[in-house]
Amino acid sequence: MTHWLIIRSTRLQELALARRIEALGFPVWVPTQVRFHRIKQGAKTGKPRRNRIWETPLIPRMLFAAIPEGLERLLVDLEGYDSLYRPDGITAPYMVPESQIAGFREMVDLENAILRRQYQRRQEGKRAKRTVKLGDPGAAEAIMAAIFGEKQVDVAEAA
Repeated sequence: MTHWLIIRSTRLQELALARRIEALGFPVWVPTQVRFHRIKQGAKTGKPRRNRIWETPLIPRMLFAAIPEGLERLLVDLEGYDSLYRPDGITAPYMVPESQIAGFREMVDLENAILRRQYQRRQEGKRAKRTVKLGDPGAAEAIMAAIFGEKQVDVAEAA
């Protein structure tokens, strides 16, 4: 079973570090979120309104890589590398099972597909339904639960 390391990058270097790790031959995943907004042009400029779409890292300064145990030392010399994620009091790097990465990736891909569809509907001039974005405040708990497999307990169910 393959395990994935959680790697911290330096500021704004997630994608560059991912390319460097891939060049070493290891699979890498940077969770990204689709973002879009309408660019409003004033009447003075005469330019029409348009929409813009882009992707941004979902968890700033974090990426995942399937690096075999013992080869983490190869990361130290890479530009943009900061450290490996280690929970408090643990000296070994935290290893995430591939099944949890796959579940998290599926959740992110589904949310991004919804956001791309919303963008497409706006381009067509139709109203897009709003959804809770993964990057919204309060969504960090859902992201961490997806990564680490923690189950959130509803207060009403627990009572």
